[in-house]
Amino acid sequence: MRTGDPFYPLALGGLFRTVTPVFSGFLKMYGPLVGPGAMSAHQWWQLIRFLFVMAPLPLLLGPIAGACEPRRWGFLTLGALALLMVWLQSIPYTQGGFLYSTRVLSAALVLLALLAAFGVARVSTRPEVGWLTTTAVVLCASWTLVDALAFPVELETIPLAALPKVAVNRQVFPYLESHLPAILARVLPGGGRILSDNYYAHAALQGSPYELVPTWSPEVAFLFDPATEPLEARRALLQRGITALFLGPKNPMTYFYWKYRYFTEDSQRWTLLARSPDTEYVLFALPEPGY
Repeated sequence: MRTGDPFYPLALGGLFRTVTPVFSGFLKMYGPLVGPGAMSAHQWWQLIRFLFVMAPLPLLLGPIAGACEPRRWGFLTLGALALLMVWLQSIPYTQGGFLYSTRVLSAALVLLALLAAFGVARVSTRPEVGWLTTTAVVLCASWTLVDALAFPVELETIPLAALPKVAVNRQVFPYLESHLPAILARVLPGGGRILSDNYYAHAALQGSPYELVPTWSPEVAFLFDPATEPLEARRALLQRGITALFLGPKNPMTYFYWKYRYFTEDSQRWTLLARSPDTEYVLFALPEPGY
């Protein structure tokens, strides 16, 4: 809601009204760097391996069943293909990486799972292969159960001996930005507003005496206006109660910022307040306009 729109708008051929041109401009720069066309052979192998480890039956048997019975189950196959295309086009918009983008593929996996189930049910009636399909389903279902019990721990990252403990005890991993309120309390007075692009920091500051303003908010659109002098932009930030910035030097959006005068020129005058070692983000204070 801070941006004037509850969603991050995607400029899809003018279909949606873009109210945050800064965010759209970042996606335009970022997309070609991380899209399917930019993925290496190793990354494709990582992706394929990840998918088949997580959903072997739908990905193996679903397409086969759909190809064998196109007239009967063709609508499911077409639906899965359409959702597959939706997932592929979502990769350039996913800052979490190509593996993280597979959450969009979940809808297609539902349809592929139905195709796989129909195919298994059809061939399991044959005595010569019935035992094989039953064994495969039991093994894959067992694997899925173990994976679900261990979530969010990845099975590849733990030894087999540790699996029972991980499966029985619920694992909770707080996001790294959860320490941010304590860091701010040591260096900033309460009630301050902070400019940042960190989504998790926004969540971490809920209920704290600090407020996060997204860098793509229309409230600070003047930062990306070439006609705005850096000193004038800083004065406007301070007038809005924004006294600090929380930015990540290695974050892709930071490279986008350096295209604009305010960030390249005024950043030389920012004061380092603290570092967030877990996130590699840095907290800066804005000096008064006279400095």
